[in-house]
Amino acid sequence: MQSKGYSPRQTWLGNDYRGRFVNRGHESFHGGGYSNFGFWTSSTLVGTHGDALVDRLLDLAPSASGSVLDVACGQGGTTRRLASRFSPSKVTAVNLFHDQLRAARDRAPGCRFAQMDAARLAFVDDCFDVVICVEAAFHFETREEFLRQSWRVMKPGGHLILSDILVSGPSMEIPDENVVSRAEYEGLFEDASFATPRIVSCRDQTWVPFRRRYFWNLVRILEWGAAVHWWRRSRQMDRGIVDYLLVAAQKPSGRRLRPGPADRSDGSNGPGDSECQRMNPMRHEPKLGTVIKP
Repeated sequence: MQSKGYSPRQTWLGNDYRGRFVNRGHESFHGGGYSNFGFWTSSTLVGTHGDALVDRLLDLAPSASGSVLDVACGQGGTTRRLASRFSPSKVTAVNLFHDQLRAARDRAPGCRFAQMDAARLAFVDDCFDVVICVEAAFHFETREEFLRQSWRVMKPGGHLILSDILVSGPSMEIPDENVVSRAEYEGLFEDASFATPRIVSCRDQTWVPFRRRYFWNLVRILEWGAAVHWWRRSRQMDRGIVDYLLVAAQKPSGRRLRPGPADRSDGSNGPGDSECQRMNPMRHEPKLGTVIKP
């Protein structure tokens, strides 16, 4: 992968994604463009866990409707599910890596796609009714800046919905700034001017069953070497994953502009929906690449 335009950590993440998530074991378990732990109950079947996680997140904000931004869409599993819930014309998805966006576009026809850094969202203010980010914010440089950007691009009364992971220490995958306690995590939303978020702890419904079921799937398809490697790696991950959180936060109604450098300087009340459907090259240019049209 070319590193031009990417930070060293982003370059590493792109290469790691290809190594871990583009293979027979991954596809036989996830399918459908997902690469997350999923949400598991006693009746959840392998292959449906990704949809179950998106559905559980949307349940946290049952009044959410309108235009949706899917941040860090990966290969399009979440985007496809959102399109079935909101309609494709209402869904815009962004991701850092072009090859993942191409896969997502094929999986979710009719949605809009753009290559973009989650911490530098290239949209005008007050654009989207819903921003969703599934199991990715802990990677961003930084999570705090992503929350501020999400607040900026959301309409007043809009919803931010995400699943996120608290970890015990930094790694090549996770910047130092994103290693926080539960109390510090909650404070990030207050600092970004969100109303008090609803946060649900569900490590036992996400990571714990995923770890076990992914291992047995590798055994089932006779990927013995991959199964041994995964179990050893998952033991390290288990020590590092402090908690898995489902979060719903709302931008207060009437709060169009937030003091700070990311806000509009023209005093306008924000754009209409038609303006939100395009990138704004005049402000907050994408760090990378071009708009990918469906």
